[in-house]
Amino acid sequence: MTLEHSLLFMNSTARSAIWYIFAISLFLSSVAYTVFLTTDVRESFKHVPTSQTVFNEQLEIPKEVLWTGAQVVGKLYRLTEDDYPIIVGTEVFETDEDVINKQRFIDLQGRYKLKTEIAPNGKIQRIIFTYQP
Repeated sequence: MTLEHSLLFMNSTARSAIWYIFAISLFLSSVAYTVFLTTDVRESFKHVPTSQTVFNEQLEIPKEVLWTGAQVVGKLYRLTEDDYPIIVGTEVFETDEDVINKQRFIDLQGRYKLKTEIAPNGKIQRIIFTYQP
């Protein structure tokens, strides 16, 4: 065997080895993915404590529940379904255009107190959110 034949043989052997390693790793990863999806392994990862896990112990029930700014914005996007004005601070939201143009005035991490005004006929007249520092 000449040097050229031995290099060619070694090159094809190395190429075949790399191909087999790639194929085996692809097969094993697909098997692992299938097992991951079809078992309760995925649900178990939710219960593993990490550095981002925060436990909040609340010993008493609050007298009033405050809304976050993000929840207020979510309520605003259901404005046309409910058909009554929503007042947040000093801004009045009555249409979808108001929501698009004025929602930047709402602090998404802030806390807001909810007050509902009811008309004499028993229907909601308006909702007022006031910022709580």
